[in-house]
Amino acid sequence: DPNDLRIRTVDYEFEEAAEGSSAYGAPGWIRQADILRPIAPVLSVRDDTFTIRAYGDALDANGDVEARAWCEAVVKRTREYSDSTVEADAIDPASDPTNARFGRKYKMISFRWLNASEV
Repeated sequence: DPNDLRIRTVDYEFEEAAEGSSAYGAPGWIRQADILRPIAPVLSVRDDTFTIRAYGDALDANGDVEARAWCEAVVKRTREYSDSTVEADAIDPASDPTNARFGRKYKMISFRWLNASEV
C-alpha cells in the first residue's frame, strides 16, 4: 500500500523495492532455489508416460466393415537419446540429425487389444 507509513518513512530509490513480504529472504522464508540448488547435480530429464489408443476397420470390396479392432499401448519417454552415442546427460542440444529429429527413446511398457465395451 503506497500510503503505508513504513514506506513513507523510508527513502526507497525504487518504490517496487517495498513490495512483497518483509520476511522475504529471512532464514525461515524458503524459496524454490533453496530446494533446487542442493539437488541440482542429481536432477535429470523427467520420464513421461503416455497412453495411446488406436482403432482400425477392415473393409471388404464394397466398403462394408468386416472387422474392427481397438488397441492400447503405454509408452514411456526415457532419458536416452535415439542415437545412443550421445550421453543422456549431455548439456548441449542435440546436434546430430537423428537426435535432433527424433529426440529421446521411447520404451513400450504394455500393449493390449481392447473390446468394444472398453472404448
